[in-house]
Amino acid sequence: VVDEINRRQDGYQVRLATLAGYVLHEATADGQELPHWQGELRSGARANILMGVLSARVGLKVACARAERLLARYAEPLQALHGTGWPRPFLELGWRRLVESSGHDSITGCGADAVADHVAVRLGEAAQLGSGLADRVAAEVAARVPRGAVALLNPSPFARSGLVDLDLVVPDGWDEVALELADGRLVATQEVGRAPALAHTETLPGRRLPELFRRVHGRTLYNRVINGIRVERDGGGHRLVFEIDDHPDPPHLDMDELRAEVDTAAGAAPEAPWEVRVVAPPRRRLLAAVPTPALGWTAVAASPGQGTLEPHPPVCGAPTGRVTASGTRADQLSTTPPEAADPVVAGPGRLDNGLVTVEVAGDGTLGVRAGEVAVEGVGRLVDGGDAGDLYNYAPPARDLLVAEPDRVEVATVAGGPVRGELAVRRTYRWPAALDPAGTGRTPEQVAVHTVMQVELRAGEPFVRLRMVVDNPCRDHRLRLHVPLAGPAERSFAEGQFAVVERGTTAEGGHGEVPLPTFPAGGFVDAGGVAVLLDHVTEYELLADPPELALTLLRSVGQISRDHHRYREEPAGPQTPTPGAQCLGVTATDLAIFPHGGAWHEDGVLTLMECFRHDLLAAPGSGQPGPGGRPATVRGLEGGGLSVEGVGVALSSLRRRGDWLELRLACQHPSPVTATVGGGVLAARAADLLGRPGPDLPVAGGSLRLDLRAWEVRTVQLRVAPRPDGGL
Repeated sequence: VVDEINRRQDGYQVRLATLAGYVLHEATADGQELPHWQGELRSGARANILMGVLSARVGLKVACARAERLLARYAEPLQALHGTGWPRPFLELGWRRLVESSGHDSITGCGADAVADHVAVRLGEAAQLGSGLADRVAAEVAARVPRGAVALLNPSPFARSGLVDLDLVVPDGWDEVALELADGRLVATQEVGRAPALAHTETLPGRRLPELFRRVHGRTLYNRVINGIRVERDGGGHRLVFEIDDHPDPPHLDMDELRAEVDTAAGAAPEAPWEVRVVAPPRRRLLAAVPTPALGWTAVAASPGQGTLEPHPPVCGAPTGRVTASGTRADQLSTTPPEAADPVVAGPGRLDNGLVTVEVAGDGTLGVRAGEVAVEGVGRLVDGGDAGDLYNYAPPARDLLVAEPDRVEVATVAGGPVRGELAVRRTYRWPAALDPAGTGRTPEQVAVHTVMQVELRAGEPFVRLRMVVDNPCRDHRLRLHVPLAGPAERSFAEGQFAVVERGTTAEGGHGEVPLPTFPAGGFVDAGGVAVLLDHVTEYELLADPPELALTLLRSVGQISRDHHRYREEPAGPQTPTPGAQCLGVTATDLAIFPHGGAWHEDGVLTLMECFRHDLLAAPGSGQPGPGGRPATVRGLEGGGLSVEGVGVALSSLRRRGDWLELRLACQHPSPVTATVGGGVLAARAADLLGRPGPDLPVAGGSLRLDLRAWEVRTVQLRVAPRPDGGL
């Protein structure tokens, strides 16, 4: 089109360019210096911000964050380092589904219900592709691990421990169970469940035994694999035993031959009662915190014994030192770890792991103490009316705020030592909707049930919360309040390759009320409290009392309103959106980290990384040890790339031809030196499109990069092949 315009006339010369290129061209043409701007460039003075889109259809924000993480932080880096090939078509399809969901009225949810439904499907497809590719590379790694053991993959660029939930074969005679590590150490576990060896039993006459094979699909019975069928006769009785397990052993089994043997045995005693037993090895569900190498993998296996809890720094510590809750600077601390982490201890309405103490108050809120920093009233829910639309929040003229629950129940779900959990159930009575005029909330009230799952893990300096709300109401906004440890006039919110500093006001104009509700991606920090986030979340810093208010849910019923209390002109059509009322169950994951120093001094970015990225587990599929038991996992570990540097965040790691392409972001207010290790043989610079630049010096298998504050840097690497079979 541009070429055709330029051919047909000579009055104008049209050129495709970027905004930066246009500014540079204009400044150069006029002989002026380049203009400079500083700050967030977020203002409603000349155009509406439409800040309410952050909290519209929160389910789409959750789905988008999950899909992005699965593709960018699991599928791509793990496939690049440990996969045998590069699944480019599947990755491109996953990213295309994400991009198709990223139109401004798509991901914000500011469209008709049908549009939101389609966006949710695309995000689901992207997540499915990312999850499938991650599972595929995990299965490749697990092929190097014996059956009965488990392979664990670390998506973070530094060595850390992570909580894993494993279902393992454990003999009934073992009183205590630990996990054996690749270096021979034993780590403690917490048992949370058992599967009986007898999966099913019934009695049938012999003539009906062939009917049992109708339940068998190929070699699968009760979602497990048949590894053998035995016919037993004991004291005149008859018994048919199916042996099942998670993995085929032997790899090949002639099911037709086994069925023929059963038919022969049944024909010999057609009317006799037969006891049918389906048996499996006894299994236990175990929790443990397992250390893993940076962007690498390790293997674990069940072992009799007690084991120890892993110390705190490997759980989620930066390579530069231990993160502290008491305000001591992370870069001033010794990197020598303690011998073991303190166990989690649970009591009535209380959790303690030696780093953080949590107590439930009578109203269902939490008191959280870490070192000398303490906050009270965490988790208070405040519900108010919303007479706005998908673009902007607006309270009704006669609003009613509900903050006090009618009923509070507290139960201990898990008691440690690896993980403790409390369930705080609160029942409220909220107005059902707005009144017909939309000027106030209806007097009709309905019961609302909420659950706050409070989780503390051994060695973690923060408390995890999962807020589950079963929403039956319309036209309202629900916010979770987190009191601060002290007064705060500024907040710091992690976002796109930066941590943005903001105050308690917003710049307005153009007919829109300037609400100081802002976006936070990975965390928001203010007044000695950091809130770690699972997805992009709307927050507001309140001054009196000092609190952070995070929007969990905003229920509205129209795309736009022609008459809006907080906006002079419509932002779209007055199309009804009953789906945007978000009725039903919603869940929000976050964590509370009280600390005494600045966010960049107390390791908040590192804790965010650990909070958002769990380890990936896959059952071993290699050869078992003697007697069917798993072989030793000694030495079964594989490294990856490591990235060291305070505030240096991994953005992406992927293949670019024969090179690994690594993108880092310096999310720190000062220059930082990043060190990339892991057998680096060669390195070169690259731009954001992956076009290679000049070579970079490599020494001792590492690459050092001097990064400016907030700089994004892309490099391409060649690394040495690894004996474990990885790149």
